[in-house]
Amino acid sequence: MATPKANEFSLSIEEIRSVGTLHNEILIETIDNFQPTSDETMIVDFFTSLKEVSESKAITVPDKSIEDAAEYGDPGKLLMSLKSNKGKELFRKINSIINQGGHYNEIANSLDLIFNDAQQSLTGTERDAILLFCEVSKNSAQLWLPAENGGLGYGDILSDKLRRGNALELREGSCWNVVIAADGIAAAGYFTGVGLAILAMPGTNVALVTAVGWSAAVSSGYAYLTADECNEE
Repeated sequence: MATPKANEFSLSIEEIRSVGTLHNEILIETIDNFQPTSDETMIVDFFTSLKEVSESKAITVPDKSIEDAAEYGDPGKLLMSLKSNKGKELFRKINSIINQGGHYNEIANSLDLIFNDAQQSLTGTERDAILLFCEVSKNSAQLWLPAENGGLGYGDILSDKLRRGNALELREGSCWNVVIAADGIAAAGYFTGVGLAILAMPGTNVALVTAVGWSAAVSSGYAYLTADECNEE
């Protein structure tokens, strides 16, 4: 198994898995509490609820706008941060799995194979970025996919709330791949963009894990509420 070099900082596998778990916990509670009332206030209301849930879990919310936080979900920036051919190869494989769709179990099994490959073949920042992309995408798929596809159905739950609240035009469940990709990429993007500076300071791993989980949750909700692919004309 590849190991980080002495001058490289790295998250443990347990910490990486906890990011995916935290991402789902934040969004599940946020969606359960969310009561949309209008198109004009929908996004602000959603992220006010998300912030309240995060703070109730003692998560220090980064001082960023919703749009700034969602920028970590830019796949181009993440791809550019990967230096090795292997890192870029695994990035593309994860994207392909997400875009192909299917049952949650199939997606999870495919992502687990890449997770194991990344542990063996990558080190340092690239390793953590790809592992975060994998793990958060897997948790995101479980969250958003409908029950008939093995998921928890929170995409349908949020869509129904928006419809009943007359807060937005209908949302298509088929846009889940856009949302899942935004989740995983945001986790990895936050880590490579901000996390290394935090991780370099002793005793800050827990703060970093919660910040990465929060960033992924923000990007996830933002993608669902704003992406063109999620709009039903």
